[in-house]
Amino acid sequence: MLSIAATFENSDGKKRRLRMKDVNPNGSAEDIKTSLEKLTAVNLFEKDGVNLFQEVVGAKFIDKIETVIFDEKTGLAPEPMLAQEDIANNVPAEEVPLMIDPRELIVEEKLLQTGLLMQIFELPEEVDSDDLSQDEALSLIMAIMPPGGTLEDISMQEEGNSERFKLIVRLAEEK
Repeated sequence: MLSIAATFENSDGKKRRLRMKDVNPNGSAEDIKTSLEKLTAVNLFEKDGVNLFQEVVGAKFIDKIETVIFDEKTGLAPEPMLAQEDIANNVPAEEVPLMIDPRELIVEEKLLQTGLLMQIFELPEEVDSDDLSQDEALSLIMAIMPPGGTLEDISMQEEGNSERFKLIVRLAEEK
């Protein structure tokens, strides 16, 4: 599914993102920019006296690819694009140098139960998760996880200008 992710600056100078689905990919860059600028002209989006979409900063197309994990009717399951055993064994497909210290990104860590850790981390404002390659994202996740940990689950939520990621990690048993 094709969508457009537009970045705006609000009247306080902070960045905001707006994502719209089912867009026409055939418009020129100037046409798309003109359409997005209409949002800034109507001043409909305001919160606590702050115009949320003051100026268009940029936009990009995002092509979301959905991969069927299983289908009850056909019983078929395609091969995963990212090898789950690589994630489970903390073996990134390619070692990618990180520009930031991953431990500085963690905003919360909580032991959910014996051997199960929840880690929440947030990317810096200047880093957009859509711009990370698969190998960069995997290397970042592996660097944040405790040594010997196994990734059980990962989820992402957008809150205002920030993206927070929640990892559930099965800790290695101490011997």
